[in-house]
Amino acid sequence: MDQKILNFFGAKSKRVLLLRLLGRLHCAMPVAILYAMVWSLFQGEEAVLPAFLHGILFAIPVALSYYAGERLPGLWQFLLASLAISGLSWLFLGNVAGLFLGAAVCFFRGRARLQEVKVESAFDVPHVLVVLLFLFPFGLSAALGLPLLQKLSVFCAAFYLLLWLCFLGVRRIEDYIELNQGISNLPAKRIGRTGGAALAVFFLLASALLLPAAWNSFGDVRIDLEKWNQRPQVAYEMKGLAPQTDMGTDFSELLGLENTEPLFQIPPFVSYLFYALCLGGVAALALYGIYRIFRSFRSSFTDSRDVVQFLSGRDEDEKEPASEKRRGKRPAFLDHSPNALVRRRYRRTILKAARERPKGWNTPREIEQEAGVSQQELHELYEKARYSPEGCSQADVRALKNL
Repeated sequence: MDQKILNFFGAKSKRVLLLRLLGRLHCAMPVAILYAMVWSLFQGEEAVLPAFLHGILFAIPVALSYYAGERLPGLWQFLLASLAISGLSWLFLGNVAGLFLGAAVCFFRGRARLQEVKVESAFDVPHVLVVLLFLFPFGLSAALGLPLLQKLSVFCAAFYLLLWLCFLGVRRIEDYIELNQGISNLPAKRIGRTGGAALAVFFLLASALLLPAAWNSFGDVRIDLEKWNQRPQVAYEMKGLAPQTDMGTDFSELLGLENTEPLFQIPPFVSYLFYALCLGGVAALALYGIYRIFRSFRSSFTDSRDVVQFLSGRDEDEKEPASEKRRGKRPAFLDHSPNALVRRRYRRTILKAARERPKGWNTPREIEQEAGVSQQELHELYEKARYSPEGCSQADVRALKNL
């Protein structure tokens, strides 16, 4: 049953299917929170949660556009599917903005499909910089007094950070297994289960620490824009002011600041997160130190059972002469030796006559036949410059100029 599900979604394993699910959430969460922010400007805070839930449904058009680009053979079929996906996105978001978002996703999917070299799409891979997008709804909620939007933006930012870390972990496990799948008796299932269990424990613990704190510690952060433009007014008369002999004058009362509230307070969640990051950094350094110690023990002995032996019959200490290496390479730019002059003349002649660039594995005679060049003297001089141990002389260069 599991294999049928994997075949239906075109995934090689459950980890690949999980990576695709995390990629869909990565694309839908910023759209959902920004969509909720826009609706809160028009209909108030009561429209935040419904708009956010509508935005989460945007993950479905993103997934459909991926499978349309991968499975539909014809370009016209993909265009028809793009129209249907754009309409479905409009239906899910409940606004014409969904039509444009779906069309934009399908456009970039189609553009990637036309490229010769397949590049991983940004719609499918989370990135840590996307967390910065959640600052816009947070700042707007603090300025307009929308506690639900503020809680939701901080919660989504923390959840997206965990999603990104989980994606990196699952991908690291999948890449390791795929890279070493040719190794005999590789315990791929054991590696996948052990790594997946460790990653699941990390995700649950981090979620229990971050998500409740992110939801409960915010919602009351306010940025009063009017107070930023106000200056304290000094209201007193100079004539009726008695001289003060006591040095304990309360200047806050004099300036009229005794009842002012701070414009911005650092919430306790920030300090909590700071201490958590410091503790995590110390733990990471300790684990890295232990890893380096064990790695030094492992590299202290040499196991030569799997050393690949030379099959060419050469001794290991026997090296190829430097002259042989230089002869096989293209002459240097400042090399004006007879061999270099002959080889440059031959190269210019071939490139000028050939319609296509010569193949690197062809012999000089095959290259000349494909280019339509029939100069026996030039051919002999090139073979002498390229393959002869003596090489060309100045007399050969003078003969080359007379050709």
